[in-house]
Amino acid sequence: MPLDGIISTIQQFRLLGVTPERKLCFIDAANSSGYVGLASMVFETTGDDMCGGAGEWVRKGGIGQLRRQFKIKSADASKLRWFCEKSCTLLFTLGKGSSPWTFALNLGTKKIEKLTTGVDCNWWRNFVGYEMDAAAYLMSIARR
Repeated sequence: MPLDGIISTIQQFRLLGVTPERKLCFIDAANSSGYVGLASMVFETTGDDMCGGAGEWVRKGGIGQLRRQFKIKSADASKLRWFCEKSCTLLFTLGKGSSPWTFALNLGTKKIEKLTTGVDCNWWRNFVGYEMDAAAYLMSIARR
């Protein structure tokens, strides 16, 4: 794990994942003056063997700070939920109580899509995220 450059923030404001190019990606949400912004850092290993520990993790830049920011009432109202590694999509929620919103952010295109409004955030404990293509999905639900 790279020690240099990783910010020590509250768990709900950070996520760690792997990009489709097999690079380590750290995503951080920052709250400032009632707004939340997102930034990411990408690391890769200097060695040939990713599992053997032959190399060191080196910061190779990032996807950058996102210009799009959201106004929120409270710093703890935002929460990074899931990083979809195959599509480089980040799922996160904003808001608390009876009206939280769920968003998907594509880190490649930096486009944000609003997914739901008013979904109880406690439902996330039952969420199991993984990605599969349409053919694999159809095979998984087909009768045998």
